[in-house]
Amino acid sequence: MSASIITILGQFEQKAWSTPDSVAVVCVDESVTYRELSEQATRVAHALVDAGVRSETLVGVFLDRSVNLVAALLGIWKAGAAYLPLDPGYPPDRLAFMLEDSNVGFVLTEHSLAGSMPSTSAQIICAEDLPGQTPGHRSLPIGPAADQLAYVIYTSGSSGKPKGAAICHGGLLNVIRAISEELGLGVSDVVLASASISFDISFLEMFLPLITGARLHIVDRLCAADGARLIEALRTSGATVILGTPTSWRLLLEAGWQGSPGLQIISGGEVLPASLVRTLSGMSKAIWNHYGPTEATICATTELVRADEGKVTIGRPLANVRVYVLDQDHQQVHSGEIGEMYIGGAGVGRGYLNRPTLSEACFLLDPFDPMPGARMYKTGDLGRVLRDGRLEFLGRIDGQVKIRGFRIELEEIEEIIQQYDDIQSAAVQAVERGADDYRLIAFVVSRTEKPLIGLKEFLRKRLPWYMVPSEFITVEALPLSPNGKIDRRALKDLHIKPAVVDQQSVEQPSDEVEVTLKAIWEALLKVSPISISDNFFELGGHSLLAARMFAEIERKFHRNIPLSELVGNPTIRELAARIRHSVRDGDWPGLVTIQPGVSSLAPLFVVHGLGGSLFSFRALAAELGPDQPVYGLQRPPRIAAGKNRPTIRALAAKYIEEIQAIDPVGPYNLAGHSSGGIIAFEMAGQLRNSGREVKLLALLDCDYPAEPSVRSPSAGRLDTGLRGARHLLRRCLEEGMSVVLKRKFHHEKIKLRYRLLRLSPHTSSFHPRIFGMEAYLALSAKEYVPQPYGGDMVLFIAEESLEMQPRFGAGWARSVLGRLEMLEIPGTHQKILDLPHVTRLAQEFQKRIHPPQAALNDTLAACSID
Repeated sequence: MSASIITILGQFEQKAWSTPDSVAVVCVDESVTYRELSEQATRVAHALVDAGVRSETLVGVFLDRSVNLVAALLGIWKAGAAYLPLDPGYPPDRLAFMLEDSNVGFVLTEHSLAGSMPSTSAQIICAEDLPGQTPGHRSLPIGPAADQLAYVIYTSGSSGKPKGAAICHGGLLNVIRAISEELGLGVSDVVLASASISFDISFLEMFLPLITGARLHIVDRLCAADGARLIEALRTSGATVILGTPTSWRLLLEAGWQGSPGLQIISGGEVLPASLVRTLSGMSKAIWNHYGPTEATICATTELVRADEGKVTIGRPLANVRVYVLDQDHQQVHSGEIGEMYIGGAGVGRGYLNRPTLSEACFLLDPFDPMPGARMYKTGDLGRVLRDGRLEFLGRIDGQVKIRGFRIELEEIEEIIQQYDDIQSAAVQAVERGADDYRLIAFVVSRTEKPLIGLKEFLRKRLPWYMVPSEFITVEALPLSPNGKIDRRALKDLHIKPAVVDQQSVEQPSDEVEVTLKAIWEALLKVSPISISDNFFELGGHSLLAARMFAEIERKFHRNIPLSELVGNPTIRELAARIRHSVRDGDWPGLVTIQPGVSSLAPLFVVHGLGGSLFSFRALAAELGPDQPVYGLQRPPRIAAGKNRPTIRALAAKYIEEIQAIDPVGPYNLAGHSSGGIIAFEMAGQLRNSGREVKLLALLDCDYPAEPSVRSPSAGRLDTGLRGARHLLRRCLEEGMSVVLKRKFHHEKIKLRYRLLRLSPHTSSFHPRIFGMEAYLALSAKEYVPQPYGGDMVLFIAEESLEMQPRFGAGWARSVLGRLEMLEIPGTHQKILDLPHVTRLAQEFQKRIHPPQAALNDTLAACSID
């Protein structure tokens, strides 16, 4: 094959020959034709060859987005070399590492930038010093071959050390050509380019138009992070294609973008929410969702997303690309089953530069490809193949652990610990301390012998509570594997000693109540000594241990304390105060502080589900940020037997009294999960009828009350058929059989009591000790008839609920007279309140509670995209 059909350079040269006077690139006030761009690239190539550049020599490119940048990349290829992108906006330390690690011999830059480049032994070549005319008497090397190195691009490593992915020409052309054909690009198209050169999406922006004869319009760095300027660039450029992340689309929307009917949108780099698709679908010609790691050349799959499909997937593989979903034995899993995604075919990179061991671990022989030597890339991403053949992305698996529903990146915690002055190095592991009891343990190498007094407080200010280790262990050195990484398996074999603790920093109990609580905590948590100011959850506590602890409290103090009290009083000091000042069960308040936040922000009030616990809302509060006040309404305290049983309307009225003690005037933000959504709905109606404003009413996986039966707090819709069994099996595989079966047993117990209650002739009276509070609440929810509600409402529906019942929640349209939004959230009935899915919930809540703050957060996120 000739170079003209096997590389991007060959495709571009064909266009420069066939349409020489067409405009190729526009940037600010400068524009060049295809012929002028080719000539400029040729001058770059000659200068590089004269300097000693040869085939596959790596040339650094330290240039801002400009015409010179595009010419430099093409010129490097004309010289037979490969390029290493170096973004001038990157931190100097990161640039210095890339220059040293790659051992790059040449760097193309400009005089204005050369002074800001880190020290390097590479030869510096400035664009201004290139010859003004193309030499006519010297020939250049023959165009690069398909298997020749095109570029090396650095991507973040799981160990915190960046690694250079080496990509070849053939794979790059395959991706660019495939996407071009999907989009149907032609000479009349304009591609707007805004990405950093250090991210491979920028190559997609640059080369898509240049192989089709279209126009490339480059915006500067400031424009890319400014929504208003980006809107103006879209208008003035006449762009027909734009690439970006969901964060960048939100940036545009918040800046007032009204859409462009002829614009094709390509989204990648982040999960594309269905709600954003619905917003953008009426504002553009088409929306494409792309997925692919850097190591597999920019993009591996694509999907033309439609707003009416509900589920947003990553689509199907590009032409000549294959994606496998495999189990731990590298066997393909069945359709619908979860596994790790591997990418084969065209686009699989050469490996990591100067990292043979890492390359061998991630770039494997492809057992499904008959071509000798074919390889596949291990992505570290979870996914599954749907019935129609499309792929669904389900998050990362490497570098993560899951503890009580929270997915946690261990490397992130280690990086923050190592920022503490007295720590030389650190490794964090999830260690099992008992059945279903995992803790985060930090192994630290300290520079001094003095106690690590301020370490925990240091971490609390920088990490969410669930990422702060519960134990710290000092070691002389961390074990390393042959490739220099921490050997995590060897950590458990270390001869360990407890971290040095300053005994004066441990606040001692002041009375018998605190002494007793301290003993209970130390026995359950297996941590000693414990300070009376230590947080139960930060010590490794969770709902199962809390239940055991409250059983001990009832036995020792003869107090039946609601479990949710621990959410607002997580220390021995606070919990002891609650025990001392309560004389009987009915004294426990219904309102619990989940997160105090700041008084200037409108609080969010969340209502318990059938189980009455507020534990599940702690992750949502954490994701909303420490400034957002969040209060929970827990199940009412035990009511004397024989009285009328509580109705939904009576509970709502009681809860309104509670929230108005905190906020007497509103406007109010209300949310409820499962049956708690029904109570929140009734509260909203009563508040509006009394003349109060309800700003947000959010129901979390709450079906219309006239239609559901009692449902499991964790298992989604009850279904005894094959579909229900399949979902139960999947949850057992994902969460662990013991956890799921315990929940299932608890649900079946509630279900039995509910049925007995319905058969009882005394349903109007109240006997909670016989039937249990859950059964009464379930009966009240079943009998509740919603009245018309004149406000707006948003219903978040768990993905599994829709799979089990496609019309889940549709009945709410009968009672909501305002705007009814129905948004799908990945996960099960209970897991939508766990990471990573709760992050999406928090984002949607922020948009509705504090729109200006949400817009600012999106802008900052867009500006921080590397």
